[in-house]
Amino acid sequence: HIMFTGDLNYAAGQFDHLVSHHSFIWSISNISGLAENASCLVDWPSGMQDSWVPSNASTITSAWVYYGITTLAKIAGLIDRPSQASALARSASLLKQAMHRQQFNGTAFCDGPCASVPHTAFHSTLYSIAFGAAEPPAQASPSPPLPHSC
Repeated sequence: HIMFTGDLNYAAGQFDHLVSHHSFIWSISNISGLAENASCLVDWPSGMQDSWVPSNASTITSAWVYYGITTLAKIAGLIDRPSQASALARSASLLKQAMHRQQFNGTAFCDGPCASVPHTAFHSTLYSIAFGAAEPPAQASPSPPLPHSC
């Protein structure tokens, strides 16, 4: 709504409701820092499955929770709730750090914590990248511009 109309009133009026009903914020573990004991829809047709392994701490669920929290943090910033924006951004940052420590094997995201679920599936990495929970890969320095003549 905000992006289409520029009107912040609706978001401001609904924000507390959004935060209280956000899926799975409650699922972030105080021990692992990951979204645990929650599931999200991962229901690929049998001919398209890539041997995804379900986990108590699914990388896909953590990615969805990360996306939701970062979205709420942005909305909080837009409606002038800086303390909530900061708290939500911090929760998202801690979740992202936990995902990288436990669910990233250096090349791809495992389906859960790599120590117990080492299998990597395309969509575990894809959701993490799409929702901004993946750190950008190290990039080489840009090449100098090619010389050109007029």
